[in-house]
Amino acid sequence: VIGANDKIRCAGGGVGGKGRSDIEQAGNLGDVIALVDIDESKGHLGGAKEKWPQAKTFFDYRKLFDDAVFKDVDAVTISTPDH
Repeated sequence: VIGANDKIRCAGGGVGGKGRSDIEQAGNLGDVIALVDIDESKGHLGGAKEKWPQAKTFFDYRKLFDDAVFKDVDAVTISTPDH
């Protein structure tokens, strides 16, 4: 249960391009605690990790589900290309 003074803990799936703006908006509402992207370049996971160094990173979203950090996630943004 989220209290009035608690921050939402967010995870972002696909954190490059539009996904970056999605997780930044979610991060404005709380804390980003996990990031998932198959591309570790600066335009994707690498750049997001620089912005949120405390966030745990994953290349495979299934690993996030298996990790202990997932029990602390309150919200997830999922951003994928449309092609």
